[in-house]
Order: sequence, then C-alpha cells, then structure tokens
Amino acid sequence: MKANRNQLILALSLIALLFTAGCNDKDEVVPAAVITSLSETFGKSGSAITISGSDFHSSAIVYFGDVAATPSSIESTSIVVTVPDEVVAGDDISVMQGGISTDGPSYHVYTPAKNLFFTEYSNRDVKKIDLINTPNVSALLFDDEDGISGGVIGIALSDDGFLYVANSGQDEILKMANDGSGSVEVLYDADDGVSAPDGIAIDNENDMLYWSNSGSGQIMKASTSGTGTPSALAFDGNAIISSCYGLKVDIESGELYLSDFYQYIKKGNMDGTGTPEVLFNPENSLDMSTPSNVFIDPVREKIYWTDEGGDKIIEANIDGSGTPVALFDSTDGVQRPDGIAVDYASGKIYWSDTNLSKIFKGNLDGTGSPEELIEAEGCYGMILEF
Repeated sequence: MKANRNQLILALSLIALLFTAGCNDKDEVVPAAVITSLSETFGKSGSAITISGSDFHSSAIVYFGDVAATPSSIESTSIVVTVPDEVVAGDDISVMQGGISTDGPSYHVYTPAKNLFFTEYSNRDVKKIDLINTPNVSALLFDDEDGISGGVIGIALSDDGFLYVANSGQDEILKMANDGSGSVEVLYDADDGVSAPDGIAIDNENDMLYWSNSGSGQIMKASTSGTGTPSALAFDGNAIISSCYGLKVDIESGELYLSDFYQYIKKGNMDGTGTPEVLFNPENSLDMSTPSNVFIDPVREKIYWTDEGGDKIIEANIDGSGTPVALFDSTDGVQRPDGIAVDYASGKIYWSDTNLSKIFKGNLDGTGSPEELIEAEGCYGMILEF
C-alpha cells in the first residue's frame, strides 16, 4: 500500500514537472534579434555567410527576401547560414524569431545568367543564346523581315521581358519581346531627335530609357512607353560624347557610365546635372586605345570594358581608383572586342570579337583560355538575362 502511494506521488510529481516546464516554454519571451553586420554583402547560392548581432534565439529563421533558410549554427551573437538555391534575385536579409522580423543590411544574391541577347550590325538582326542548355546555340528573334532596316548596336532588357535596341543605321529606338513574339515597334526616330544612337540602357524602376546620341554628342532620355518627346541631358550645355557604344546606369547611385572611342571612360549624373567625370583615359589605363562597350557591377564596385583597338578585356575599380587589369588580350587571341557582359555567379565574362565574327567567354578572374561560344557577325551590343 505504501509502495503504491509512493508510486502515485512520483507520478503526480512528474506530471507537475512536465506541466510547469510546458508553462515556462509557453510563457518564454523571445526578444527581437539585433543585426549589426554581415560577413559579406554579396554572394551566390551555396555561399555560407555569418550574421553578427545580439539576442539571437535558437528558433531564429533567416530569410532572403521571401525564401527561408535554416541556420547551420546559432549563437547569441552570430548566425551562420547558407544561401538557398531557391533565391533568384538580389534580396535583403532578415531574421525572424518570436514572431518579430528584423531587417538586416542590404545583401545581394547573384544568380547565373539564363540567356544572352545580342545584336548583329551586319545582319540587321537580334538573336539569343541559351546559356543553360548545351551545346550553346543562337536563335534568331528578329531581323529585316520584322522591320529592322538598319545596323543595330546597343541592346537593353526590361524586367517585364522587352528588348530595347538602338538602330544606329536608321536613327531609331526599337522595342520587341524577348521571346521573339509579336512585331518590332519603333518607339522614337529622327523626328524625335534620335541621331546615330549607339549605346542604350534602361532604368527599370522608373521606366525610362537612356541612349547615346552619337550624332549630336548627347545622352538622351525618354519613356519606355514611347510617349512624349525625348530630352537631352544638359550636362552644363556641353556635348559629352563622340562615338559611344557603351552606356550603363546605376539606379542606386543615380549615375550613368559611358565609354567612348575617343579614349575615355566617364560617369555622370542620370539627371544631367554637373559635369561628367573622367574615370579612365590613356594616362591611367593600360595605353587605352578605343574603348568600345562597358559593363558595371556596382555591388562589387567593378567596371569592365572592351578596348577595340587595344585588343583587351579590362577590369577596373568603378570609382576610377587603382590600376586597371587586362583579363584577356592579344596573347589570348583577342583581336577586336566590342560587346561585353559579366556573369559573376558563374564566374564568366562574355565578349564579342568583330574581327573574328564570334562571341567568346572566359573566366572572370582572367585564368585559362577563352572559349568560343558561337559565330556572330558585327556584334557590338549584348545583354544577359538572369
């Protein structure tokens, strides 16, 4: 009898203990996380990063935009997490715990390019290369039968799937679907002030186009809808270009970058105020000859360009500091490079060679030998789709 009573007391004690523990868990207050820094501000899927801060809890979940990631380790002052494969764009990091989400510093996730779109001046067409499936082959999207009646050079891609092309031969800015459907639309022409357009870029946030009007020495700006009249950026009333195939915009900084055959790389304000700054010229850039096209990576603070006359593929700091580096040159078979694009996630750089009539790719760190991708006639412009 005594033994039964002791067993009953023990059982009740265990029940009370479990109930108390359950109440404690239920009533536990989980503080909001405090994020102070990231071990790096950019990366790609599979990269491991460390989030530093305080009040991190064992229940913490890290989000890359809307994609959740379970940390590999959690300490009160640090979280280690791997960038998920599902992340498809640059997104900010946040930490969720106790029902409260804490936003972290800006973090950019690089994703591999899916397609490369390019123009062929000689053939008056626009084509696409599938970069995912091998072997890589080009597909014709639009040509003279679709209304491309002149030599096309610059090309830009909108977030909603349209290509914008500078038709230098006919003084036109064209719009077309990136899947090859529909027809080619002339947005602006000579009656709108278009004159020998070469480089072209797009501000996706504000639905605005920018292009280099090499015929007038100006940078033009207009709506992606084709409505209204294009305007020339003022830049203190000065013509700032001669022959400009390369034009890119950085929405975050409000700056545009351009290359010009007349031996310089410049940047200026997208609103046309002030005077553009010369970043690189023959005095500080590997005997610069005739820079053709340009690519910028504001996140990594890098700028790339092709030097047509110098037979070089160049990487440099986007602020104009330091000494530019030739990733590939004539010793690698480069003869007359023009179009250029960079895929950081895949570690590749692409360029066209208008002397060899081919498109090449090489390792972004400049190692190894360039690989021939496809044949391309007179390709001066290219753009990657990520």
